[in-house]
Amino acid sequence: MATKMELEAELEHLRAQNEALRSEVSESPKRNVPDDPQGETEAMNSLKQLLDEHGIDGESVDALRTQLTDEFTKLQKEYPMAVLLSVFVLGFVAGRTFN
Repeated sequence: MATKMELEAELEHLRAQNEALRSEVSESPKRNVPDDPQGETEAMNSLKQLLDEHGIDGESVDALRTQLTDEFTKLQKEYPMAVLLSVFVLGFVAGRTFN
């Protein structure tokens, strides 16, 4: 078991390392790196274009998500055993498929 003096010495060592890292970060020049890599931006643009071609916009996706959530909630309240059984079967099939 470590003594109090050993723990305090380790704490001081860690504080010194932390301060050194902070000074390195503040001294290093800031780089202008975009948040999204170019590949992700192109993928998002192509996905948006594909959705627009099929007439799907953000509002219809949100409405569909709300409708599906409401239906699943209603189904779970009315038939809890059926939902439990279907989730078990789905999990079993997925488990057997990926093994």
